[in-house]
Amino acid sequence: PVLRGRIVDERDAGLAGFGIEANSLEPGYSDERRTASSASDGAFELMLRRAVDYALRIREPGLGMPLPLAGLDAIRARDEEFVIRVPDAARATAWIEGWLVDAEDRPALADRFVSVAGPHFQVYPGSTMPPAELDVATGRFRVGPLPAGTYTLRFGSRTDVDVSIADIALRVGETTSLGRRVVPASGTLEVVLDRDSE
Repeated sequence: PVLRGRIVDERDAGLAGFGIEANSLEPGYSDERRTASSASDGAFELMLRRAVDYALRIREPGLGMPLPLAGLDAIRARDEEFVIRVPDAARATAWIEGWLVDAEDRPALADRFVSVAGPHFQVYPGSTMPPAELDVATGRFRVGPLPAGTYTLRFGSRTDVDVSIADIALRVGETTSLGRRVVPASGTLEVVLDRDSE
């Protein structure tokens, strides 16, 4: 069976380069996955292996996280064209920015990697989303674009403490500033084991 359709915006204009992923909902076949990309007019075609229900996930070009779209569960192949409408509010238009500094207000971005987590996914700027803007000289960062929603931003490090900033609420078309965030001072933990006398 084949699922044919189009991905369009609120004005019914075709959206090119969007990723479509179909995941089987049939018991025993949950690992079955089919993917396609939308053409210049938004058209796509998914070759499905079975006439069963599939859950669809839609991704913007360059973004690893699925867009928050409703009504894409339990989809089957059909004769008529299946239109997926992407509201402007679901598009990736929001940004996170701020500064990461140490306790002495010195830039603390050197040798750190960034990840962004949502309710059901984690993405990495420069890999599954556009690269983050990181200014090591000043500590300033800018991450996005992302769809509106609530996220956790993490600055990982192989040599220092990790920094996680949770419950970041992003709104459509807006930049959320986190201000200056201070990296907790790293310390040492000393453990002394006393052997009980018998």
